[in-house]
Amino acid sequence: MTQIRHHSQFLLKLVNDVLALSRLDAKKMSIEPVDVNIDEVIGHAQSQIEQLNRNDRLQVSWDVEPGLPTIVTDLTKLEEILQNLIGNAFKFTPRGRIHLRVRNIRDLERIEFAVADTGIGIEPRDMARIFSAFEQINEAHTGDFNGVGLGLNIVKKYLELMHGDIRVESEPGEGSTFIFSLPHSIPAPT
Repeated sequence: MTQIRHHSQFLLKLVNDVLALSRLDAKKMSIEPVDVNIDEVIGHAQSQIEQLNRNDRLQVSWDVEPGLPTIVTDLTKLEEILQNLIGNAFKFTPRGRIHLRVRNIRDLERIEFAVADTGIGIEPRDMARIFSAFEQINEAHTGDFNGVGLGLNIVKKYLELMHGDIRVESEPGEGSTFIFSLPHSIPAPT
């Protein structure tokens, strides 16, 4: 029964990712800006981590700047971005730790999120293709989760829609850090 549930969840995520990607590619994806309390977003991310780390395989730490402002962004897409990045951190970190940081970059009026792991890292030759659709570094997979390489492509496209940006820093064998930022307020759709 557990395997059936696991495979059903995988297939549902795959179908949802493919649908999201086709809407993005067809330029039919819109953003729905709402007031977002970052502390609530962090609370949801912490719940996700508790589910992924039920056996305490990894050490998890948080560095959340106090007093973060409410921002205007697409809440659903922000949470999906974090889910993808956190899921990848667990996927590619067989042991070690994950560190999450959230801070306010006041002078740029942006909120910055970082998801760092001590996992297998990314080879320099693979850095250019990790945000492409259907790209997954097969030799890097720890076997804990399946995927088809859509998550980071969707993350990047969501961030473009939300006036955000993303970058990655990585050392093979040392881990990776995905850093993205969003403006305090995205323009309302026209």
